[in-house]
Amino acid sequence: MILHYRLCIFLFFFVSISNAQSDCVNAITICGNTGYNGLTITGLGNIEELTSVNSCGFGENNSIWLKLAINNGGTLSFILTPESTDIEEDFDFYLFGPNPNCNSLGNTIRCSTTNPLAAGSSDNLTGMIDTESDTFEGPGADGNNYVQSLLVASGEFYYLVIDRPVGYSNFSIQWTGTATFNNPPTINIPSGTSLNLKTCDNDGSFDESTPFNLSQNTPIIVNSQTNVSVTYHTSSNDAIIGLDAIPNTTNYENISNPQTIYTRITDNSSGCFEITSFLIETNYNIVLSNSEFSVCDTNADGDDTNGKATFNINDLTSSFFAGQNISTLTIKYYLSQNDADTNSNQITLPFSNTVPNQQSIFIKIIDGSSCEIVVEAYLKVKALPTSNNQTLTQCSGVSSNGISVFNLTDATNSFLNSNLNLSVFYYLNATELANDNPLNATFTNTTNPQTLLAKVIDNLTNCYRIKTLTLTVNTNAGRLITPLEKCDSVTKNGLATFNLNNANLNLVTNETATFHESENDALLGINPITNINSYSNTIPYLSSVYVKINNGTNCQGISELKLIVNKLPEIEDSIVQICNATPTFLIVPPIYSSYIWESNPLLNSNQILVTNSGQYKVKVTNAQGCEAFKTFNVTASEVASVSSIAINDFNGENNTILINYSGIGDYEFSIDGIHFQDSNYFTNVPSGDYEITIHDKNGCGDYTTETIVLAYPTFFTPNGDGFNDTWEIKNMHLYPNSKLEIFDRYGKLLKSLSANDTGWTGKINNQELRADDYWFILTLTNGKEIKGHFSLKR
Repeated sequence: MILHYRLCIFLFFFVSISNAQSDCVNAITICGNTGYNGLTITGLGNIEELTSVNSCGFGENNSIWLKLAINNGGTLSFILTPESTDIEEDFDFYLFGPNPNCNSLGNTIRCSTTNPLAAGSSDNLTGMIDTESDTFEGPGADGNNYVQSLLVASGEFYYLVIDRPVGYSNFSIQWTGTATFNNPPTINIPSGTSLNLKTCDNDGSFDESTPFNLSQNTPIIVNSQTNVSVTYHTSSNDAIIGLDAIPNTTNYENISNPQTIYTRITDNSSGCFEITSFLIETNYNIVLSNSEFSVCDTNADGDDTNGKATFNINDLTSSFFAGQNISTLTIKYYLSQNDADTNSNQITLPFSNTVPNQQSIFIKIIDGSSCEIVVEAYLKVKALPTSNNQTLTQCSGVSSNGISVFNLTDATNSFLNSNLNLSVFYYLNATELANDNPLNATFTNTTNPQTLLAKVIDNLTNCYRIKTLTLTVNTNAGRLITPLEKCDSVTKNGLATFNLNNANLNLVTNETATFHESENDALLGINPITNINSYSNTIPYLSSVYVKINNGTNCQGISELKLIVNKLPEIEDSIVQICNATPTFLIVPPIYSSYIWESNPLLNSNQILVTNSGQYKVKVTNAQGCEAFKTFNVTASEVASVSSIAINDFNGENNTILINYSGIGDYEFSIDGIHFQDSNYFTNVPSGDYEITIHDKNGCGDYTTETIVLAYPTFFTPNGDGFNDTWEIKNMHLYPNSKLEIFDRYGKLLKSLSANDTGWTGKINNQELRADDYWFILTLTNGKEIKGHFSLKR
């Protein structure tokens, strides 16, 4: 594809080359009347040529200089359009001429430094147009972005400076006047002719880069034109500004494949130029996917350690050209460069390397256009890992039947032989190996012994060697280990802390032991107990751990170690009372091994005789050596003594009894011998005879006596109806020597009764007395007098 660039349609200028068009002396000559698109400006060049004196009061910021050579006179006008529509993007321009000198430019004849944002413009376009009358505007808000077009004559030239004081946008420019510029040279490629160049990469270095003769295109580009020169460039920018032309065009080596080359034809008189491009590419662009092919050493020749193996041609091609379309290629293999160059001794059949470990092979690649190349590649024979057959001995556990659980990884270190780059997989038999169906690490043998296959793989090369692993079960019974015993704690939860190192394992030289919580873990050698100095049992009172004894990697036996937590003596504190200092035995059940009394350490007996109150402690030890303490709190007690019984009677149902007593016991009281209370005061006591009892709660005995509560009626009705016909004091018969006297209101003795009389009928000398109040005096045997009164009702 050839692209023509007339009058610099696309320009991209970078910082490193911006000065080339940012100064007057390097101004770009404008040819033809085609506008510019995508112009980039950066920096103010090497010389700051715009000052406030000659440029509408503003300086140079980011500028590009254009030389306008007039071919046919007319109006010079243009429209400058920023790529960004942001109103803050500000472009200024300055026009010098006619025929100015870069060393003495003079003042501008047209310039606009109006800021579109400050001027309130509707867009950020600027330029010279016929409808304007002013020739200068700006800076800042002054103006409307446009000034008057200019009438120019044939043969004149002018400098137009585009400057961007604010923003980052590129811009385009369109010429709208009637004046025209000098025409550039033309590039007319004859029909059926192409500038594109293609050649083979046959310079001896297969890197898709080879020398090209670019100058062979020069006659085609120039054609019949005279006074022109042609240059070649690696970028369009270089071609546009005429910089960094390729110096040696007859021997240019491409830097990419394919690569675009830009050519510039320049009119030596006017400086006008035209640009086009073409492609150069190497005709052969296949790269080996891999530069070496590796296989593992084999035993095909009877030796799998000599670095030799058999190679298949198809395998080589599949690897060296993996992922590529090689349908148009012819590929041949040789053992030397000379054989490849002379097409001698081509390798066509599977062959074995003659140089151990690594050998060069030369590949001749020929494409459809007869472009050919010879590439050196390498055949490598990778060494197999070094390993030996191994035997793994396991214990049979409790059953001793020759069947056990193996942790196959226990044998891995022996196969690795300290080579951490190896991996090992285990297989039941050759069929499982062929199907790549490895065993799990946990394996139960079915015969004793049993042979497995071990695949030892080098992780760096993926080469492997097959070895055998023989599993044997040691049917020796485990050792009898004396249990470890501890006493329970005061929490009585059956848990304790054991130092497993205290177990008597009777290890011999080279034997090691690990402790496990289950027999299966012990067999597999997994989950060893790590806190063997302070291991706490998990099952209360009686639990076990399992000891695996190894000699190297071979198991010598699995033994059970019982962990026993002995219970403490089952005794509790108690309270004991003694009565009136009566000697009493404190007794502990006679089931323990020893007894030590705090009050008599020399006494080793389950009982002790005490006569005084106080606290007595004994330490008991059971047969397992576990100790506990029992405390007897001894308190004294006695039968109560009664000093008096205070009875408040003759109060109807509100009679009371108060028992006055003394004693050191804990007492309860009763007035009927059945119902007891803690208080010695009884209320609401009906009249009658009572049995007073004081009971010692500590069992030291009872005090018992009798008492009477008396009562009398407050009236009687001697009318012969059978109710209240006589007046008497209830229970008076209980006081046989008592005397009852009845008086009228005047103190006259009316009747005297004994304890055995039936009561008073309300008569005196067989004469009925009138209804009235009467008084009485009851004199008890002890001399106590009780006085009161009652009513006789008719």
